[in-house]
Amino acid sequence: MNHSCLFRIILAIVSISCCLTNAQDHSSTLTEALDKLSLGIERLEAQDQGAEAIIAEAASELANAIDEQEVQSSGAYHALGNAYTLLGEHGYAMIAFRRGEQINPRDPRIQDSLSYVRDQIQIQVEPNIPNRVRAALISWRGLIPRSILWWSFISLFTLGWAILILRICARQLPSLRPLAITCLALACIPFAALGYEWSLDQGKPGVVVLYEINAMSGPDDAIYTPVYAEPLSAGVEGTLREVRDDWARLSLIDGTACWVPLDAISRINPPT
Repeated sequence: MNHSCLFRIILAIVSISCCLTNAQDHSSTLTEALDKLSLGIERLEAQDQGAEAIIAEAASELANAIDEQEVQSSGAYHALGNAYTLLGEHGYAMIAFRRGEQINPRDPRIQDSLSYVRDQIQIQVEPNIPNRVRAALISWRGLIPRSILWWSFISLFTLGWAILILRICARQLPSLRPLAITCLALACIPFAALGYEWSLDQGKPGVVVLYEINAMSGPDDAIYTPVYAEPLSAGVEGTLREVRDDWARLSLIDGTACWVPLDAISRINPPT
């Protein structure tokens, strides 16, 4: 890993640590894990052979804090993704960054890290036209905070009904009806944006987490042939469409579909 990337990760870890030190009592484990990750990075810079083991321990503790202590923040997922990135586990790093993106899609650290990991994946899958359109439809996620969308919806919806009530009480003001309808119609825009984002988060996006996975044309590697000339790399993203026995059908962003072993992928939104 080049020094510039390592330096960026160090700065990110320091900033995350500062942001989370004032959290609740259960964050103590998270703070300790962040400290251990910082120590691992220092050892890595010093070319210490034990650095990887320290970073692996930090990743395990971060995952424990997130899963068992329900520490849900984009900063925690970003730190976990950084740990996996340093370990070369691009699939698990992608999952951590994608989960952090769902919490705070405007976090520039998450977006930078996602771009970096995607550049490291050996097999690059180019999105087809429908997926390019979908990406354009959700491009607002990195620009408009969810709070603004919620307040826009609530304000316009409340204003629309207030105007309708005023019109009913003051029948001599019939011109208020178009204004009320306009406010209610405008309220549908932020509400639809929030609903569309929610529907994406409730889907079944998945990531290949194992290396050198042969993508097959059917759910059996003894009968069916590979779909691609090369095996899939860890970090390749797709959508889980079907599960059959120990196989999963995965749709990639280029529009193609393939079958991979079920244990070779992990879902962004695991079933509860």
